[in-house]
Amino acid sequence: MPRKPAKPKPARKPAAAPSPGSSPASAWTPAAIRALRERLGLTLKQAAAAVGVTLRAWQSWEANERIPSGQSLILLDLLASGRIDLPKKKTD
Repeated sequence: MPRKPAKPKPARKPAAAPSPGSSPASAWTPAAIRALRERLGLTLKQAAAAVGVTLRAWQSWEANERIPSGQSLILLDLLASGRIDLPKKKTD
């Protein structure tokens, strides 16, 4: 018995664009994360607090032990763009 011709597969939908303000994780390399912190003049502890992560999490990003994801990527973008209030520097 002859086979019926296969139906053509529908075209794939393009992947959804990233949400506004978020960067691909590859943009936030350990060197870029450290450079951002140093450019802003922040300590490790201050940088971690600015994006709401633990000191250890920030250290692991800079040491290439972990990569930021999810909300952390958005917060890094906001920190880089100056849309996160930084701790005031003490003046004596």
